[in-house]
Amino acid sequence: MGLAGLYLGNAGGSTTIRIISATSVSSSASYTVPDVGTSGSFVMTAGTQTISGAKTFSANTTFTGKVVSDLSSNTLDAIYVNDSSNNARIQIGTDGSHGVISAQRTVYILGDNDNNSSSDDILAVGTDNTDPSSASIFFKISQSGVLTMPASSAATIASGAVTRTSTHMVVDTEAAAATDDLDTINGGNDGEFLILRTANNARDVTCKDATGNLLLNGDFTLSNVRDSIMLIYVDSIGWIELSRSDNSP
Repeated sequence: MGLAGLYLGNAGGSTTIRIISATSVSSSASYTVPDVGTSGSFVMTAGTQTISGAKTFSANTTFTGKVVSDLSSNTLDAIYVNDSSNNARIQIGTDGSHGVISAQRTVYILGDNDNNSSSDDILAVGTDNTDPSSASIFFKISQSGVLTMPASSAATIASGAVTRTSTHMVVDTEAAAATDDLDTINGGNDGEFLILRTANNARDVTCKDATGNLLLNGDFTLSNVRDSIMLIYVDSIGWIELSRSDNSP
């Protein structure tokens, strides 16, 4: 004979609560109530409860409401929100060496790891979620306010054009020609900055004014690797010159 349920009633017998209800089962199974060493309560599917102790969820867990963490004790290690491939898309806490808030592995807010008030990075934006000094970081701001841009990216002119791939670009001539004109820079969003330099002292890149989408204070030739020109992108207009520096010896 199977167990239909376990019932509790008050002393007067007017109220009865069925606290365990048996359902049909396909096979025998054991359900163990662990010894927690103190008084405790079962977790219910309704109502408000506080759950103490460390709990491990071995399968995917879905929360339909907000998940709130009390940071007053500064004991938060990390909270991760992963995608279906178990890649961290949002991380709050620490990755073992840096304090991190990241979204899809692009934004990191870092702290003073060793509590020595040194110039640790406090903000880094990039694609590497473990090493804020790597080349995949787009920019960093230190505690002292120093802005660091990433290493330059390389581009080769093709039919008078290059595509913006970073904020700092080194441009080479098409087919390693001695001279070449750059009249179009593909890509760009309103307000983005771009710094251009030439790749080689023996190959001159001339940025052309009003030929493609460059609006300059006249043509400017990058004839030395120390020359540079800084642009800003404006929607519906193109790349507008902010400044130029002719440092040829």
